[in-house]
Amino acid sequence: MSLENYDVAIIGGGPAGSTAAIYLADYGFKVCLFEKKIFPRETLCGEFLSKEVIAIIKELNLFDKFISLHPNPINTFRFIND
Repeated sequence: MSLENYDVAIIGGGPAGSTAAIYLADYGFKVCLFEKKIFPRETLCGEFLSKEVIAIIKELNLFDKFISLHPNPINTFRFIND
């Protein structure tokens, strides 16, 4: 694999890197996404997704898959600073 064949290299295949790769590919860029870990993995990424992210998940046609994972909604939270 030669990087000369790609327009963009993205380091990190977590939520942000994967989303960037999808959008850039949709715009016609040749994207190479690098991730050192093997998926699926035990560590969670994106443990909290704000309501604004739902629009992006829908735009990427991932909403049905997301809901099929039965996410637990967070209705309240509290900051404690001791």
